[in-house]
Amino acid sequence: LEARGRAAASVIRAVVERNRQVAIVAAGAGTQLVLADVIVRDTLSQESDSSAGWGLDAVSGAAVTAVRAVIERNREVAVVAAEAGTALRMTSVVVRYTLGSDTDRSAGFALSAKSGASVELSAGSFEGNRTTAIQAIGAGTAVTLADVVVRDTHGDESDGDGGSGLVAARAATVDATRVVLDGNRSVAIGAFGAETALSLTDVVVRDTVGSDDGTGGGMGLGLFDHATLDQNRAVFERNRVVAI
Repeated sequence: LEARGRAAASVIRAVVERNRQVAIVAAGAGTQLVLADVIVRDTLSQESDSSAGWGLDAVSGAAVTAVRAVIERNREVAVVAAEAGTALRMTSVVVRYTLGSDTDRSAGFALSAKSGASVELSAGSFEGNRTTAIQAIGAGTAVTLADVVVRDTHGDESDGDGGSGLVAARAATVDATRVVLDGNRSVAIGAFGAETALSLTDVVVRDTVGSDDGTGGGMGLGLFDHATLDQNRAVFERNRVVAI
């Protein structure tokens, strides 16, 4: 499914499976896509170069709303929101078991917001993804999470590195309320770089273990390179190396 050029589309009660490269694309300012009661699964990589295998790609100013969706066993990245003006709203969504790239087994991200995109996610579950479950990258990128569970993120398939639940970097902002991060690897929550801002309210971070490659990790929360944190009411328990 592709929606482009100011198109408006609604998809209700659909299964989108075993497609190639990207299962669903919404691209361009003025393009609007609504997904309700949708399953997106088992997207395959592009035959020519084994790249991609993404579930949902919102880009270049498109507006996408997804309600009651399951996005599972896609490759490289399950959900992408990229570029300024792009707005992704997701409610009651499950994103799980994302696989690494067919080219080199890297990645396996559940949700990647970057380059100025805006993402709002409520009532979500992320389980068994790889490298980083949710990442926000770049100035102007804003991710808001409410009532979300991020569980059991594994390391990169290629080398076992990573396994983080939530990462913000390069001046992105993340606001997380009533979020549980459970059984992730390496660093459950990481913020990297000047002007990167993280706000946590009513958050539980527990049982973070070492990375799959055996090189260490097990940190509940890490702030690096002048990133900032505003934290209210949080529980950190049974993290392996350091809580904060």
